[in-house]
Amino acid sequence: MHDAQLGAITAVRLDKDEKYVITTAEDGLMFVYQIDADNLRKEALFDPFEGLEGVDFMPEATKDYIRAEGQAKLMRDYEPYFPVVDREAEGIQGGYLASSLRLPEQVNVDITDPN
Repeated sequence: MHDAQLGAITAVRLDKDEKYVITTAEDGLMFVYQIDADNLRKEALFDPFEGLEGVDFMPEATKDYIRAEGQAKLMRDYEPYFPVVDREAEGIQGGYLASSLRLPEQVNVDITDPN
């Protein structure tokens, strides 16, 4: 993790295959995080109130409880999947990551779009 005492995150990018998130910060460090795109999509689309009636009339404490329980169930049902990464097979090297950070334009992707 970046050290917030030494400065803010300066860039966040997906690699070209969208398997990793790369971050850089004013602390001078670069981190690479493996992501599970399928679970990110499920979490983004998750609605704990789907199918419930009367949500507008529920007390906030009840809504908070339903959100927390729904989120916990989502995490149990869809545990993150992080396969072992073979750096050689994946072709992951310093040059690969550097080229991933030098995108010619900002890439905006809607992770809720299955296409």
